[in-house]
Parts: sequence; C-alpha cells; structure tokens
Amino acid sequence: MEDPAASVVDLDERTQLMKIQILQEAEMDFASALQEAELKYYKELDPSVDATFSYAVALVRVKHEKMIEKGIKLLQNVLTKQLNKNKDIQRDCLYYIAYAYFRLEDYQEARKYITLAIRVEPNNHQALALESLIKDRITKEGLLGVAIVGGVVAAVGAVALLTVKGLSRN
Repeated sequence: MEDPAASVVDLDERTQLMKIQILQEAEMDFASALQEAELKYYKELDPSVDATFSYAVALVRVKHEKMIEKGIKLLQNVLTKQLNKNKDIQRDCLYYIAYAYFRLEDYQEARKYITLAIRVEPNNHQALALESLIKDRITKEGLLGVAIVGGVVAAVGAVALLTVKGLSRN
C-alpha cells in the first residue's frame, strides 16, 4: 500500500517544480508563438474558440502590458461563451486570466481567478503552483507595505520629537 505522506511530498515537489516553470516561462520570449496564433486568429472570419483561446494565451505570455490586457479580455469572452459547456476550457481560461493578472502584478485579481480555476479542478498542479506564487507575492507585498508604513511612522515620530525638542529650547 502507498504511503499517504509520500504522496503529499510528491504533490509538494510537483507544485514546487511547477512554480519554477511558471517563473521561467514569464521570462521567455513568445513573439513567434504570438505571431503564429495571431495569423490563425485573423485568418478566420469568425474566429473559433480554439483560435481565440490560442491567440489570447499567446497575448498573455508576451511582455507588453497592453497585449496582456487584450489577452485577458479575449479569455474572458471565451470563458463567457463556454460557461457550463466545456470544463477544460473554463479551467484553462481561468488559469490564464489568473496568470495574466499575476504578470501584471495585480495579485488580488490573480487570486480571484486562480481560486475559481482550482474549484473547477482541485488537484491541478499548475493551478496550485500559481496559487502558491500569488500567495507568496501577496505576503511579500504585505510585508513591504508594513515596512513602508513602519518607516513613515518612525519618520513622523522623529520629526515630531525634533519639533518638540526645538520648541522646548525656545
């Protein structure tokens, strides 16, 4: 019989490897993939779900903010059209929307969409890895925010102390 603890470790290792892969992918150049998907998309009079999805995914993978935003809109359109029809497309759209928001550093929106993707497929390692990355970034931002607020409070306190000392000398 398989040890349940071993499967948890395997799951965690897979998730860690997926996190690394997601971060590496964010640094890659997908210009040729975008060009290919774009040609297919615009070649069709009424682009199919597959052509739209492929083009949208190519858009969210490039490094230009406007293109990523366009990809999000296309993915949201596909998601709306495929609602209650195709769970795989729904999951993939939700994942790539979350990934796009992650790339735009909008971690709250990313978390919202990755949570929905995980509801569709709870054991999807790629989605779990992205969720972990999003949580890491939210935590990091929170800690940075606390440090900034702490620094501002300390600076205001120092100015107030110097002002009080300066007034008491007069």
